[in-house]
Amino acid sequence: MNDLLRIKGVLKDEKHSVNILEPKKCPHCKEPNRPDAQFCFRCNFVMSFDAYQADKEEREKKDQEIQGLRKQTQI
Repeated sequence: MNDLLRIKGVLKDEKHSVNILEPKKCPHCKEPNRPDAQFCFRCNFVMSFDAYQADKEEREKKDQEIQGLRKQTQI
């Protein structure tokens, strides 16, 4: 019965537990950061997928604005 509950995600396997208070180490500079860090405070490396997505969307938006301004100045 417990195996079925583990498979469904109701019970967590104790061997694979994650300490949520453990600092995140930056893969780029190896600096310890807060567990909820989005970017490394030392080198500004992206530490989470959400931060990566937000940064990517912001860059795409800025690129579109630049293209629009270029079109306006060419007329």
